[in-house]
Amino acid sequence: QATDIEKERTSSEGVKQTEKFWDKFGIAPQQLPAGDVLIREEDVAPLIDKYIQAPDLRQVLNTNASSIFSQVGCFADYTRRLAENGELQKLASCFKLADSLLQNGCATVKIAIENVFMYTIGLVIDKPATAREKIKAQLTPGLLHIYNHQVQTSGI
Repeated sequence: QATDIEKERTSSEGVKQTEKFWDKFGIAPQQLPAGDVLIREEDVAPLIDKYIQAPDLRQVLNTNASSIFSQVGCFADYTRRLAENGELQKLASCFKLADSLLQNGCATVKIAIENVFMYTIGLVIDKPATAREKIKAQLTPGLLHIYNHQVQTSGI
């Protein structure tokens, strides 16, 4: 049974691009929506739910997240709690998904990841703690670049 997202995406070139993109993320292409790589605003909550699989996050997304910014905010808060609790394996998965959204999202999705997700994660990274370097080590190169850019320009 195809989802609405799967029904909307049917080009053969898009399928190849999607498979390549999600191989990089470490998920089997047959589990993913077929078609264009560009992740739209309405794709974000279902992707977070499907690949993070956290019941508490699912409940918050379903009840409190009406806009892309609130969805990414819920995802960021969940990721922040993982970082604070030292759950590095789950944290790495969240960072991979955030990086994938950043690299392959539409402009609004990218802005939400840069401004909401990275701001929230930056608050944890900037706290003086021994776990800070472990958390920072889990960031993907794309997210680390955004974090460094935000830190360097924050005083301007």
